[in-house]
Amino acid sequence: MSKIHELSETLTNQIAAGEVIERPASVVKELVENSLDAGATRIRVDFVDAGLKQIVVQDNGTGIARDQVDLAFTRHATSKIANEHDLFKVSTLGFRGEALASISAVSHVEILTATENAIGIRANYSGGNKKGQEDAAARKGTKITVKDLFFNTPARLKYLRSPRTEIMKIVDIINRLALGYPHVSFTLSNTGKILLRTPGNNNLKQTVANVYGRHIAEKMEKFEAKDSDFKITGLMSKPELTRSTRNFISILLNGRYIKNFQLNTAILDGYGSKLAARHYPIIVLAIKVDPLLVDVNVHPTKQEVRLSKEKELGRLITSAISNTLVEKVEQISAFANLENKRDTLVDQLSFNLNQDVVNTARKKEPEIREQEKPKFLTIESDDSEDNIQNEAVKQDSEKKYVDLNQPREDDQYIVTKTWKQNVALQQALTPFPTTRTNQEVISSGDETLANNLAWFMLDRPILIYLPNIMATYF
Repeated sequence: MSKIHELSETLTNQIAAGEVIERPASVVKELVENSLDAGATRIRVDFVDAGLKQIVVQDNGTGIARDQVDLAFTRHATSKIANEHDLFKVSTLGFRGEALASISAVSHVEILTATENAIGIRANYSGGNKKGQEDAAARKGTKITVKDLFFNTPARLKYLRSPRTEIMKIVDIINRLALGYPHVSFTLSNTGKILLRTPGNNNLKQTVANVYGRHIAEKMEKFEAKDSDFKITGLMSKPELTRSTRNFISILLNGRYIKNFQLNTAILDGYGSKLAARHYPIIVLAIKVDPLLVDVNVHPTKQEVRLSKEKELGRLITSAISNTLVEKVEQISAFANLENKRDTLVDQLSFNLNQDVVNTARKKEPEIREQEKPKFLTIESDDSEDNIQNEAVKQDSEKKYVDLNQPREDDQYIVTKTWKQNVALQQALTPFPTTRTNQEVISSGDETLANNLAWFMLDRPILIYLPNIMATYF
């Protein structure tokens, strides 16, 4: 057995790079996360040849002080945590301090950085070794250029996919970070061609429009919910807008993009049976939680985390999505009812009445002509049904109808509960000179008319519109 010895710093950095730096997209992820931790509000990423030839990440963050540049390229050096207690409440994206050391171990790195009101510094590293340093003019922030990735570990190149696939990996990383930080402006370009640009105005829906397209953003709905431990917000697509893979489900835990099967299942449970088989929604889910309930130190790339109260979080997500879908369906149904409302032939408050009933005002004339004298209609017991129907049709064609919405000519018209009261009040208001009372009819010996009037003068509610087969007009 060989003797035990300590590995050199260069070799340990290369081993660490094997865990952290798998492909060009890994370099982009580590550098952009450092920019976000530095408080940057504008981040620009440029790459050439799928990131193998060159990757440039520039930000307007706080920058790195002159005496800390060399320390930043050392393993296990970080400004994110100070003791073991901080390890259980990590609130930043990067904290291990291995990113810059691992990247410089397998590539040529140049850093140009400056802090507020300080002279900038430019330093070069290659294969884990420092090559030079000089003062340089620079704005506040940091610009890191990575060239010839895996130049000293060519075995890694054979595990890379096609250039197109590697480009899509980079685009996916920037898309997720842009969705998690809508208040940060991102610009991504490939050999000078802009692939993504976000405004950084803290409008998540506008960021989604820049990432996925405007037609998708317009079909997404906002949802939110919270309990004592979690607060969730985000945008979800309508059930008719789906994709064939889960790649459009973005879960961001305190701004960190994570992969979690249980939370994915909770999202799908919220949609229930509204999704077709093997179809998945487009959703951006942002989760805010106390860092004490999250353990992010379980995977080198930090994409997998361990959550406390994961079941409670899953139920909160499911109910939030389900409730949002129910509310939107109810709103859509209400709008549809308003748009599809049809006017009926007879409206509830607008219908026609016999003009003779509505217009009860009498014209002041010296005499009532013979043809205008009221007539009494009687029903003969031996009339056939056909004759009654024909007479009704004939009378209907002769009637004149008016709309109830039209202004009435008689302001003294009163409808009482019984026929007897109505006749008395109408006589008091507008005397009827040609009308005979019931007693007069009886005294005259007209038994037929007396019987008809006796039937009508029962204490019953008056009918505004009487059947055509019998009626008495005064």
